Amino acid sequence: MIMHRLAFYGILFLASVVLQSTLFHFFKICGVKPDLILLIVIISSFFRGEKFGAALGFVYGIFEDLIVGRYIGIQALTKMATGYAVGILGKKLFHDNLISPTIAAFIGSLIHGFLYIIVLFCLGFYSNPFRSFFPVINVAFYNMLITLAVFLVQLYSSKRKLFRTLGR
Repeated sequence: MIMHRLAFYGILFLASVVLQSTLFHFFKICGVKPDLILLIVIISSFFRGEKFGAALGFVYGIFEDLIVGRYIGIQALTKMATGYAVGILGKKLFHDNLISPTIAAFIGSLIHGFLYIIVLFCLGFYSNPFRSFFPVINVAFYNMLITLAVFLVQLYSSKRKLFRTLGR
């Protein structure tokens, strides 16, 4: 069972890296594109808890840093903290409605973006970090819309019994 889950999350990571680096360049809105890797971390930690979210965020972040990142460890740190925070938030919200995961995606995207900017500012890569906050808000809205679409498809498929859902 653990090997199936590892394979599932490995395939999700590879698919999201490929989609982000190829296809999503055509779907930019206001100069930003969705962060699928972050969305997987957010949604997984929302439904599975803060420990799983932190571990998945660290693993996805370190692999993202090694594949496409300029600064090794920053994505791992910020995605791990985001996964942990959203996992705690997931304990406070109901999982049975459509609004909770979209709110978690929005808040998690904001947390990740702000942490990323703060870490880069502390390391001396930004002289004025306030200019970067507007794209973070745009990415958060974009991720929220993607999450809403994914959960509408999941709701439709569960009513029609098209796919088997992953249990806790």
